Amino acid sequence: MSQAMAAASNAALDDHVEVEIAELLDLERPRSFFLFAGAGSGKTRSLVNALKHLGQRHRDALRLRGRRVAVITYTNAACDEIVRRIDSDPLFLVSTIHSFAWQQIQGLNSDIRKWLRADLQRDIAEIEEAERKGRAGTKASAARQAQIESNKGRGGRPRRNSVSPSISGASAGWYHSVPLSGRHAGRA
Repeated sequence: MSQAMAAASNAALDDHVEVEIAELLDLERPRSFFLFAGAGSGKTRSLVNALKHLGQRHRDALRLRGRRVAVITYTNAACDEIVRRIDSDPLFLVSTIHSFAWQQIQGLNSDIRKWLRADLQRDIAEIEEAERKGRAGTKASAARQAQIESNKGRGGRPRRNSVSPSISGASAGWYHSVPLSGRHAGRA
């Protein structure tokens, strides 16, 4: 059997997995699932199909509630690929975990800055106390002095994070363990 024929005969091998995932994506009774599979096994395809199912079945309900679906990945390349495959559908907020977390704390900047300054001042005071109790001229003393200077340098204006948030709104997520075979099973 040629490779093309083998691939064609295996194309529908795991379609039941996508049906099972679709059944879990019920807004009234959402259930978690976990999709574990190796590289090139079709995880992104299954995710995109699940997203399309959500859009077809629940778009109006989500829009009425002012909600969107967050899709969180680890890499910008994965974000770009998912956005491309869902045709940049605005129902979905596709983001890396880092930009998603950054977005969640956005607006709390002054509170975080205030806490960081107070925390740095406590750290500096503790290190200065240890320095007063310690022996001058030792490696430990030099390390404490360097740490004090470093913390004082950080105590002014906190450094800006280079992450540029690109999402907003509510999130929803589902994870459920689904037994996999064929293209989803990966390689041993």
